[in-house]
Amino acid sequence: MITETTATSPVVAELERIIPLVLKSKGSSTLIGLEEKTTDTILLNIENGIVELIRGLTGKNTEKHKYQECFAKLGIDDITDEETSHLPSSAVGIIIHYFLEGVKRDFNITFEDEPVSIKGRGGGAKKVADKARIINKKQKQDIVDGTTMEFYKGDIDKGIITLPEVLAKIQKAYELKSHLEECGLILSAKKTDGVLYQGINYEGAGKDGEKSIAEIHEQEASKLIIQETKNKVAELIRKGIIELPKQERTTPSK
Repeated sequence: MITETTATSPVVAELERIIPLVLKSKGSSTLIGLEEKTTDTILLNIENGIVELIRGLTGKNTEKHKYQECFAKLGIDDITDEETSHLPSSAVGIIIHYFLEGVKRDFNITFEDEPVSIKGRGGGAKKVADKARIINKKQKQDIVDGTTMEFYKGDIDKGIITLPEVLAKIQKAYELKSHLEECGLILSAKKTDGVLYQGINYEGAGKDGEKSIAEIHEQEASKLIIQETKNKVAELIRKGIIELPKQERTTPSK
């Protein structure tokens, strides 16, 4: 018997029920010590295209190489300084940064301490945190909607995505939403709500004679809460624990 997969079908209902249980039963992670006093050297022969990309991501100019020119050689013109400001400023740091992200993603292996080579460029995490916002309203809604089966129904019906793939995406969205909420964000399912912050009083916001949410966020007490939340999120980004959905951007005309 073939069960039709719709937003109200028993299959969907069962998946919605077991997802939180799946998240709670995830395998344990492995924590490894760095043994900082012991180091070794690895010589790498790397293709020029990868080398140019690494140099670009460092955001650093040298006598021989300008990082924007390295991007240009690869035809890349839409990576901004803001997007790379949390990355290390050395080639070794870039390689180690993405190596650590990879082994955490594939094997759930992390290290007790942060390697010296991946320290952010002059407080890179803080640079990310000082930007105007963490995520915009559309990104917030995509994260929240991504935790529901209904969000993927159209692609399921068209055969674009399988149920196991949907489960993986829902799990990832749940984890990201949980991390952001633990940092202090309020991610409401209401499409009319923007990104709000725990600890800020929004009672009466936007009503006649009351301050708008934007005005509330400009209050000094609110700014402190918002900055603390941004710092926490930036730290998770720097450690590779979370990755925020990309904001839509336009490619500069040539």
